[in-house]
Amino acid sequence: MIHSMVGSGSAAVGLTLAAWKEDEYRTMNTKNTSPRPMRHLLCISALLACASTYPQTYYVDANVATSGDGSIGAPFKTIADLNNAVGPISSGESVKLARGGEYPGTITVASGSQNVTIEAYGSGANPLILGTEDIAPSAWTHQGGGLWRINVVDANAQYHLYEGGGLNAVRREPARHPNVGYLRNETYTDGGATGTIELSPGTPLGSVDPIVAQLVCRTRNWQYEHVRVTGLNAQGGLEFQPSLGYDIGTDNWGLFLQGTFALIDQVGEWGTEDIPGTSNDHLYYYTGDLNNPPEGVAISRTERGVRIEAGFNNVTVRNVDFMGQYGAGVTFGQGTGLTIEGCTFNDLRRGIDDRSSSGGVGSGHTLMYNSFTNCHDYALLCKADNTTAEHNTFTQIGIQPEALRLAPNYPGNVFGSYGGASFTGHGYTFRYNLIEQVGNAALSLNGQGLVEYNTIRGALQTLNDAGAIQIDYCDGLELRTNIITEVGDNVGSLETTATEYDNYGAIFYGIYFGDHYIVNTRVDGNTVSDATKGIHVDHNLCSENAIVTNNILFNNDVQLSITDLSNYQDTYMVDDEGAPLPVGCIGDGSFGGMGAGANHRATYSDVYERNILYSLRTDQLCLELGQAWASGYAGTKPLVDFGTFDHNYYCNPFSKVTMGDRVSYNVTGVTQYLSAQVIPYTLEGWRSAKNEDHHSSTSPLHLKDYALTAETPTGINHDDDLDGGVANWTCTGCGSGAETTTVVNGTDLAL
Repeated sequence: MIHSMVGSGSAAVGLTLAAWKEDEYRTMNTKNTSPRPMRHLLCISALLACASTYPQTYYVDANVATSGDGSIGAPFKTIADLNNAVGPISSGESVKLARGGEYPGTITVASGSQNVTIEAYGSGANPLILGTEDIAPSAWTHQGGGLWRINVVDANAQYHLYEGGGLNAVRREPARHPNVGYLRNETYTDGGATGTIELSPGTPLGSVDPIVAQLVCRTRNWQYEHVRVTGLNAQGGLEFQPSLGYDIGTDNWGLFLQGTFALIDQVGEWGTEDIPGTSNDHLYYYTGDLNNPPEGVAISRTERGVRIEAGFNNVTVRNVDFMGQYGAGVTFGQGTGLTIEGCTFNDLRRGIDDRSSSGGVGSGHTLMYNSFTNCHDYALLCKADNTTAEHNTFTQIGIQPEALRLAPNYPGNVFGSYGGASFTGHGYTFRYNLIEQVGNAALSLNGQGLVEYNTIRGALQTLNDAGAIQIDYCDGLELRTNIITEVGDNVGSLETTATEYDNYGAIFYGIYFGDHYIVNTRVDGNTVSDATKGIHVDHNLCSENAIVTNNILFNNDVQLSITDLSNYQDTYMVDDEGAPLPVGCIGDGSFGGMGAGANHRATYSDVYERNILYSLRTDQLCLELGQAWASGYAGTKPLVDFGTFDHNYYCNPFSKVTMGDRVSYNVTGVTQYLSAQVIPYTLEGWRSAKNEDHHSSTSPLHLKDYALTAETPTGINHDDDLDGGVANWTCTGCGSGAETTTVVNGTDLAL
């Protein structure tokens, strides 16, 4: 596409042509008047080629009164004006958005484009690309009682409703049932394309009409699913499409309904209603105001802020903010050299979304100094190789399952990941980033890369059975010098979990070696605290060369946990490139028959050295080995040798027991394994039994659980260790006389 020249570009060409004419005039008036047509034709051709490829810049300024031609002196007013005049942005073109402006719409970079820039200009706040559409107050009609309605095209396309403007807009929650808490599954029936849930009698549906509502159901520790209710069966059970991805059977998983007009019963809620036979639907908003229609309301209508089509090279998005998109702020396909810098992504499904197809991924991207806040799913998803992401901040990511809704391009079952960032390529670098308050894993890593100098605080606030850093399908990954703390939320993560589920409970890992293909992975110099397990190294039959060194793990329930639990894995057993693995690497696919030998591997080649493992409570362990597939000491399958252990520091100042073996002993099923008794060891006993840790040490400090700091009243006769409770303590002179009395409770004791 050849565009007309704008601004200084056309002026430069004009001056060049004028200079050429002056040169021609002088030449024709010299003594040598021989014509030089070839030289002149070559000059004209070069000038035309230069004019057709001269870098083109389009300016957009939301603050101008009227839209111009896109020059700096007469900028376009809106992204729509830009798109109407120019279409997709092509090679060599730039878009500059005036600071301080708000810009609804999508800027598209055409397939195969090179050297394209989208950035801010002027002074003030970053320009804001909005995924929302403003609703004029005059568009609302009052339905009575402070309930207002508008007509919209396809109400189910409303991803969210916002009140207020710009980055300060407040997202209003869709109508929800129940308003607080959750319904419970009693029986789930999978009908193939459809599903049915009979609700627990303790959480009835009541008179609520759930038709077309979105059903949000917890189906695993790590998963919510979102489907559409289509009706009620004869027993009052919820029918929906599509069926759930996981069969939840009779387990009492938590669920709720949201989004439909019939559920509105509180001020601030909104919902939709289908109008049969038309494409126009109703959207209702309950403000409680009987006289004044809603003002400053916008609804999410746009999937992407910037769309970069495949085949690109050297595209930059700089100092531009995004909000309200129901897909992502920036999406891109396969390409090279993408730079996203200095951008803010707020209250949208995803911030940056790599949509490369399975046929190939991109390479060489740089993502830096960006801020991600209130993303409803992953904030950052990148499949490309050789990508660097550094100095980014992630806050409040994937915290609310209510926020991830069914939207136009996501009509079926939506599986929310609720994670911070995901990388699946090779040669990536993720460093100097801050991640705080994330619903699931802060970092999900596949492939090969370097992850260093990051701080993660408050992962796994919504889901569990995962890690703050979670790795799978890796070969050559290195994690070093990261700080991880405050992992997991016992309330938010567990309140919708089925209590009958095999893995019910707090499962919050700091660094989690997942249950699939992981080889040649190094974890070095990290600090992890306040998790159920600081570092958890799961194995399968293919696992090789895990190197865990120089880490500081403290105040976790178990500082370092190692297990062969996932040796059974078969269905998903491919390598980090997706290639099938040898048959010897694949388990039998079930938990049944633990100890029977099908999934047993006697030795691994891991290295666990120079780690500081520090427990702060009596019940904490420094090291635990999970022996899921051994037959116990008297059985035919020996305990697993996971590799080399040495030069570690094992410390629990309240107990000499610092490590243990969790052995299955021929029981079947994951529940029995997880509840199996742990065989305790002191360091000396461990060294003797395992022939490991010959140069390791333990703390010389040994403290009692409690110490008496004061007596109120005096004269209490207590056991010296203060560990027998207060039931048998006595007190002389505590009563009205000098008699000795039994202390019934500890309310008068200051410990």
